[in-house]
Amino acid sequence: MIELSHKGIVLECELEKYDYAHGLGVTAIFYSSGSPTGKVRFLCDKSDEKYSMVSECSDEEITFKIEQALKSNIYEELLSNMHTWQSEIQSLGHNTLSPIYGKISNAF
Repeated sequence: MIELSHKGIVLECELEKYDYAHGLGVTAIFYSSGSPTGKVRFLCDKSDEKYSMVSECSDEEITFKIEQALKSNIYEELLSNMHTWQSEIQSLGHNTLSPIYGKISNAF
């Protein structure tokens, strides 16, 4: 689990492999104060131009790259979208995690 800050909020992030039939996948679940606050599913489709490079990496290497990209704010827009979606859905009285998707290849 890694810790990062987004818009002044400390988030903990847990990454786990996601079984994606069309390529590679990793799910990131974000927590704040121990409660889940959002989810981003990172995918690399077999049609992605960087798929061959990404697929040569181990699961641990891919996870490490995503962690580093999150810490470096490469996925800042995704985190903002996740936060906005979570806020909007909660204002409607729903308690579900965001269905936001990102590209693994952006971490490479």
